[in-house]
Amino acid sequence: MSDAEDCFRAKWKLPKRGSPRPFEGLDSKMSHENRMYLLELFLWQSVRDHLLRTSNPSEATVFVIGYTPIMLDWSQPCPRVGDVGARQRAIHDALTGSKWFRRRNGTDHVFLWTRYNLKPDKALRSLLDSGPMVAVLERSFFMLQRKWPRAFEAGRVIMMPYVSSGFVDSDVGEGRARHDRSYPHARYFFRGNMKRHGEGLQREVVLPGLAKMLDKADFKHKKVNVGKDKPTVYTDLLNETASELRRASICPCPEGDSPTTLRPFEALASGCLPIFMVEKEIIAYDIPFPSLIDWDSIALFVRSMQDIGACQNGLKETFLVLDSLGGPASSREVAERLERMRVLGKEVFYRHFSFLRNPEGVVSSMLFEARELLRRGFVHNKYQPQLRHKVANEPAQRDRDKQMQHLKGVDVHSGDM
Repeated sequence: MSDAEDCFRAKWKLPKRGSPRPFEGLDSKMSHENRMYLLELFLWQSVRDHLLRTSNPSEATVFVIGYTPIMLDWSQPCPRVGDVGARQRAIHDALTGSKWFRRRNGTDHVFLWTRYNLKPDKALRSLLDSGPMVAVLERSFFMLQRKWPRAFEAGRVIMMPYVSSGFVDSDVGEGRARHDRSYPHARYFFRGNMKRHGEGLQREVVLPGLAKMLDKADFKHKKVNVGKDKPTVYTDLLNETASELRRASICPCPEGDSPTTLRPFEALASGCLPIFMVEKEIIAYDIPFPSLIDWDSIALFVRSMQDIGACQNGLKETFLVLDSLGGPASSREVAERLERMRVLGKEVFYRHFSFLRNPEGVVSSMLFEARELLRRGFVHNKYQPQLRHKVANEPAQRDRDKQMQHLKGVDVHSGDM
């Protein structure tokens, strides 16, 4: 797949493979909606050069399939790659002809599939769905489940982190401790699209309501029009957001199209404590590398946006929880504990999620998770896509005027409680 990577880099005007700074300028040349899925570009060289890689297949515990679907698709037209369908059929033939693949029906093999709308060759798709583990970004996204139904049903799924912006995945320092009471910046921080549909519908109701009640909450609607806004507008927003993230204390992380989004990873990278606003029994299946990471030590979990918006006292109860963590009356003991969680979160990000500074760590974490799945055996996926999809879309059927009524009578500031 080196040919596909070379063509991909040329098409997107990135530095050549093997350059000292191979990802320079990526944020200005590619929208976050593309960049955050591009695991292949960052990981492939680390897979090739990994310390545990062996040239003797009989010594291998896990096999990584040399298939990079995004770079293969997004590198076109590329004479060196040729017809994508022909290349996919060649991969299919190589796997079916491999005694190492046939030995265990491919169950000790891993392939990356991070973009739901790519279209694999029919025969290759059937083969990959029959045995190998699939490394994905979104377990609970129904369109991915439709693509790989047998893999998801059998639990042959490895959750991966999104690719963060270079503005946050960096070595920039953060200054004083967040629990310093004289700290002038926002304690609670959110930037993003508040006017979403489906799973994100409640953002427009819940986040402004919480911002009214919390002390030093900085929640703003920001949406980049990809393909319309100038690159400088986009990079300026990324830079500004990264700077604010490093100064914030607590970062609410509501779900988007799937329970996990890019937001918790960029919060961890910046030292802002992520608070997942998703049902914990769902998010537990969607966070990366659970065999390696104690997520309760680096993140907090509260009720989902749907629950908060649907309950009469949902906003007020959520405010009380958040205020007890970062409000003026929160105890010194709580503040110091949260500070330790932030510090640990930054360490965990670098060790397991940093594609720009430590792609070897991301590969090692993926391989460890694959080995653990093989050791323990695949667990039948408890997730029910039809039920989840129905629940996720119920808020879209509600009347927004009725939702807004929950805000009446709770225009309260923390000092009034």
